[in-house]
Amino acid sequence: MEDFGPDIVHVVNPVFIGAAGIFYAKKLKIKVVASYHTHVPKYADYYRIGMTKPILWWYFRLLHNQADLNLCTSQSVLKELNEQRFKNVHYWKRGVNTHQFGRHHRDIKWRQLVTNHSPTKKSCCMLVD
Repeated sequence: MEDFGPDIVHVVNPVFIGAAGIFYAKKLKIKVVASYHTHVPKYADYYRIGMTKPILWWYFRLLHNQADLNLCTSQSVLKELNEQRFKNVHYWKRGVNTHQFGRHHRDIKWRQLVTNHSPTKKSCCMLVD
């Protein structure tokens, strides 16, 4: 990071590598934005290891509370993170700019190319020669 010299560091769900990103950003006095995407403590219930939830919340709170800004992708998670004493949490509205990427930009030739001539298939992949 010293060589690259970023103005800001964005860590996504800091666990291991993200923790290093936070550490070095703080060491170099670079602003940190963290985003919370994977709701790991909820997985503890699913995998029947709910007794680990307090440790998971502690660890995620420890990392996220070092960020200058924390982003999450739903109002329900925002509420829960606030209840778990995460700091500087904000809702990150995401989506597609329909003005810039609306139907009026549709190009059937491009669609044919990227869908291998199956533009109505629900799932497809692009073939590269």
